[in-house]
Amino acid sequence: MIEAVGWTLTCHSPMEMQHEDGSTVEGVHPCRIIIKDAIEEYHEMKRQEAIEAERAKKAEATKSLNLESINGCEIIDFLNDAMENDDALCDISLDGPLEFESQCIEEGEYQLSFTAYFNNWGTYQAQDGQMIKIGHEGVVVWLGEAFEGDGSDDAIEEAIVNWLKTHEFRTDSKEQFQYLVESAAERLGKVQFNEPDDMDTVIRIITEAKSYMK
Repeated sequence: MIEAVGWTLTCHSPMEMQHEDGSTVEGVHPCRIIIKDAIEEYHEMKRQEAIEAERAKKAEATKSLNLESINGCEIIDFLNDAMENDDALCDISLDGPLEFESQCIEEGEYQLSFTAYFNNWGTYQAQDGQMIKIGHEGVVVWLGEAFEGDGSDDAIEEAIVNWLKTHEFRTDSKEQFQYLVESAAERLGKVQFNEPDDMDTVIRIITEAKSYMK
């Protein structure tokens, strides 16, 4: 450990140490102080290496990702399915179904806002404004106070990173958006005053169309 941070024990008795920069230390007590500090420096160095390795792992899935191709509904669909069937997400504090709110690209970063549900003693409360951010340096999940502190954000981040490595987003977003807008407009013109179900259908189509907008 001490050699990893530049120190060498050159002599055991009398105890002497030398640093790669040329400095030396002599005596048992001074050398023990240096060894203690060197070991702490070594552990900090390893901690930083682990952090950098984790950052590189996160960036691997997104470094070449076209942010314009990302569709938030596909992410939400994946998470809803994973929360039901994937052991890694079955125990997170978010309850579903997660609901798409909006998406945008700002300052070179894709941002998805969604609603999740919090189980407050059997009462499911909607918590809007949950956020997923995707950039070329990785994925970050920002959750509200109700979901903080239990590792749900880290679990979702890891799940999305692994999913992105193999997932391909739809390439017909603009065409699908145009189709949905035209479909909603056609249906809206036929909705009667006493047909709320038909209006709900129009709203659903428009909401889906909005999911393609950035």
